Amino acid sequence: IVGAAKSGTTSLYEYLRQHPQVFLPDIKEPVYFGADLEFDTELCIRPTIHNRAAYLKLYEGTESYLRRGDATVWYLYSQRAAREIQEFDPDAKIIIMLRNPLDVMVALHQEFLWDCNEDLVDFAEAIAAQDDRRQGRRLGRTTHFRQGLLYEDVVAYADQVERYFDVFGREHVCLIVFDDLVADDAAVFARVKEYLGLEMAFEPPHRHMNARKPAQLRRVNQFFAARPRLRKALFSNVLSQTAKRAAIEVATRLFRRPNSDAPLDPQLRAKLVERTRPQVARLSELIGRDLSHWCDPVATSPDGDEGVASAGD
Repeated sequence: IVGAAKSGTTSLYEYLRQHPQVFLPDIKEPVYFGADLEFDTELCIRPTIHNRAAYLKLYEGTESYLRRGDATVWYLYSQRAAREIQEFDPDAKIIIMLRNPLDVMVALHQEFLWDCNEDLVDFAEAIAAQDDRRQGRRLGRTTHFRQGLLYEDVVAYADQVERYFDVFGREHVCLIVFDDLVADDAAVFARVKEYLGLEMAFEPPHRHMNARKPAQLRRVNQFFAARPRLRKALFSNVLSQTAKRAAIEVATRLFRRPNSDAPLDPQLRAKLVERTRPQVARLSELIGRDLSHWCDPVATSPDGDEGVASAGD
């Protein structure tokens, strides 16, 4: 699962890892492929793996599974990951999940505020800062993935999908549109099972995954970002899972405050619609599906959540 960010990949990852024929490691996003991805491992909250031995160790003793996978969303954005994956495994089965680019940018901005990659709380200001950030300016002291702050580059989906089609061939790429996942996640999962050659009868419980984090959790992460030794202990194997959960719960209670999200300014939305329109049009041609509704200036997913809720949630 190579991406895209905020497009339902966590839901699919959780669905697939419940399937008895599939192994996916506990680390959802190892970020092993993509030598052009520039993560600051000292500041990054989530663990990343950059050497082959450590990556292969994730899959140690899993040879009996029909499918073994990796669900790093930044492989789609990377200009090098597709070729690196193909060299690692020429028969790899690629899954790409795509969502309305405006909704992705808003949701990604919220995600980066939560994990302290972003320090500009105002979305419009973050969009305006993209050119400066491309030059290494206007970055926060806890920014750990500068490329992710180039929001419009992140959603240049036509270029990214075309790269995977060129490297793997269309027949080895399963493309899922987020709209379909929201409308009928069971049907999407059935399609993925068929694509991967999995036992079709298995049905995992459908749950809400990776909803947007409350604003107070950003303050929790800021607390830990200012204390690197504590952060390293918390997000490594030094502390038990129980101790980690307890530490996060204490910090969350200490910093709990009301959440407030301002709606996206209509003028900014209209401007971003026009700037993303060429990529959306080319993507529509590339995959043979009309995605022009993504260019509607009216908000389609105001909550910015990635999670998919089935009836009864």
